[in-house]
Amino acid sequence: MKQAAEAGVGIRVSPERLLPLWLTGGLFAVGLASFAAIPAVVWIARGPLAQGIFAQHGVVLLAHLYALGWGTAVALGAWQQLAPVALQVAFPVRLGFSRASFAAYGAGLALLAAGMARASFTPVAIGGGLIAAGVALAALAVLGAMRKAQRRSVMTGFVAPALISLLLVTVVGVLLAINRITGWLSGSWLAVMGSHLYLGPAGWFGLLIPGVAYELAPFFGLTRTGSDPGRGRLAAVVALLLGLGIFGGLIASLAGYYHPASLALIGAGYLIFVFDLRGIYGRRAPERRSATLAGVRAAHGYLAGLAVWLAGAALAGGQGVREWVLFGWFAAAGWLSNSVAGYLHRILPFLLWHHRYWGKPKEEVKTRFLQMVSQRLGRVGIWVYNAGVLLTGAGLWRQLDALLVPGVIALAAGTGILVFNLGRAYFR
Repeated sequence: MKQAAEAGVGIRVSPERLLPLWLTGGLFAVGLASFAAIPAVVWIARGPLAQGIFAQHGVVLLAHLYALGWGTAVALGAWQQLAPVALQVAFPVRLGFSRASFAAYGAGLALLAAGMARASFTPVAIGGGLIAAGVALAALAVLGAMRKAQRRSVMTGFVAPALISLLLVTVVGVLLAINRITGWLSGSWLAVMGSHLYLGPAGWFGLLIPGVAYELAPFFGLTRTGSDPGRGRLAAVVALLLGLGIFGGLIASLAGYYHPASLALIGAGYLIFVFDLRGIYGRRAPERRSATLAGVRAAHGYLAGLAVWLAGAALAGGQGVREWVLFGWFAAAGWLSNSVAGYLHRILPFLLWHHRYWGKPKEEVKTRFLQMVSQRLGRVGIWVYNAGVLLTGAGLWRQLDALLVPGVIALAAGTGILVFNLGRAYFR
């Protein structure tokens, strides 16, 4: 019989449930390398980004570095490891699908990024196909773990539709890349592009991150414990609102009956989610103010602002292209990146330390777990990074280099601190 789905309770890590480090650590390394490259691409693409030209190849590369290189690479590594742990899989996980997924995804991402940088869409189409194959194989690996689950998880209601969205968005992306070569979509390409832009941020990350947060925030002690408010009790309500808003809005749009009310449902779902996990903002002793807490707090702050923006867009009947591009900036650089960087400060050192030192006598442990990453340096990196996000966003909106130059400098500095802090854990 499966255990009840109480968030953060009943999760136990054991050696047989740890995936090989080449898989999780490799995907995290791909994410960190992509994250490190982003500030340079922001600077190169700042002109068309400020003008709202979302189809320019530099802007397209930037969006995919955030979505595929940073967010999805880390998510695939974390989720493939989190599934057997959170679901308490009774047997060691088979690695055939995971091995093939890692190879296909890595090769596909390299081809896609190189093609986008050169505005050459043949390698983009090939790379996109490999990424789609990698995603499908990772999904099969996760499904294999779900079949052996001994514990129910609140994440399942979010992650299952999120994985479907990820599969769809990669397929649609390949179709768009082929269209850039052949023009086969003709006048309908813009509608297809809209589906691609929608499915990724909303259907994939928009469901995945809240689902993971519901499980990990109490498990990592980010929320208050026990029956205190703010620990997360409304996961089903949030999943229902987000599902209706995201997929209901997409289906209505494809049928020609789009209504901005779907944005209001999505915004309401996120506002309830942020309120439901408000325990992350409770008082903490200085020693508990970790980089993970700082990143997750910042992510929830951005998400609350984005949710209010969505509600305003619903009332106004929509927004212009420049406004949506700016929304995308704060969604990717703010909410997504803070979520990934925050949780990675806990997940990456945990995996590296346990792979290196689990079961070894104390005299052979060269680095204590708490020393794998610096929490103070991580917090400083989060603060500097977010100063860069806000300044760069203001510069893009006002189209002022006086704001963009210090903004991108702060963005690069914060990114560098975070990548250094996490990256050196590989060698400790």
